[in-house]
Amino acid sequence: MSKPLIPGGYILISRKLVESEIWDKPPLYIKVWLYLLTKAQHKQYKGLKRGQIYTSIPEVREGCSWRVGFRKEKPTKDQIFQIIDWLRKPHEAVYENETKATMITTTKATHGLLITIENYDFYQDSKNYESNDESTNDERTKATREQRQPDNIKQECNNDKNEQEKNKKIIDEIKDLRHQYSPDIRNLIDQYWTIIKKTRKTNKISYSIILKTMKQWNKYQHIVIQYSLKKHIESYDDGEHNEKYTLGIMRNTTPEQAEDLLSKKTITFKQPELKLIKTERPSHLIEPVVSDEVEQQIEKDLKDLPY
Repeated sequence: MSKPLIPGGYILISRKLVESEIWDKPPLYIKVWLYLLTKAQHKQYKGLKRGQIYTSIPEVREGCSWRVGFRKEKPTKDQIFQIIDWLRKPHEAVYENETKATMITTTKATHGLLITIENYDFYQDSKNYESNDESTNDERTKATREQRQPDNIKQECNNDKNEQEKNKKIIDEIKDLRHQYSPDIRNLIDQYWTIIKKTRKTNKISYSIILKTMKQWNKYQHIVIQYSLKKHIESYDDGEHNEKYTLGIMRNTTPEQAEDLLSKKTITFKQPELKLIKTERPSHLIEPVVSDEVEQQIEKDLKDLPY
């Protein structure tokens, strides 16, 4: 006896989703994205094209709410605006041979928002995915595979060759960028990317992300880059602070500050000089105190600390 069909239809989700930029964002981003995918029209209906959804910010907030015990929590209006704005911006493509693309486009309507899922037809067509189905008809499956095998092998060889050539080009660019720095900075770069890998669940980071990030470093002087990498390595090896956090350090550090902070060494405090205060109290209760001069020196040393 066959099981009843699941009502409501379905959407296709690529396994590559876990390697895309949205996967590294806070959980609410993926929740809003999946909400939009499930609400988009799968066929033309009442003026809406395939892949479009007519909605509003309050409706998205309600649709992406969650429960904490008996209490309902909703994302704020600003959070939804921020996520929609992020989805409208170009991001790293899911597939290596694609250019950067937006995930949605939006158009203001009279009482809401018209959202179009970009490339909806492509991603919601099973023909565009590598098959992982197991057919019950062995003979038909075998015949189909035999028919497709020569073309598939040729295509796979071409894809492998293209990917190798592209990766080689990216790696060469990374090497060129790396060699513009001093040996000390190159050593920091190597340590840095080992740490950044920990911020990914796969413990891997694509060459394209490394190249993109190192190109962004070109905006800053080498002394700023050296300080920022050293600061990240020493203070943020926690698997949570990614390469964007390092860029924040670079943006907020001047060359003069970087040079000053790198030149500072751990301060060794001098042994405070002790003097005895004359008192009528018993000698075994006389208290040693720090002189005013030594206190001033300690305060000065504390102000000079880099952090």
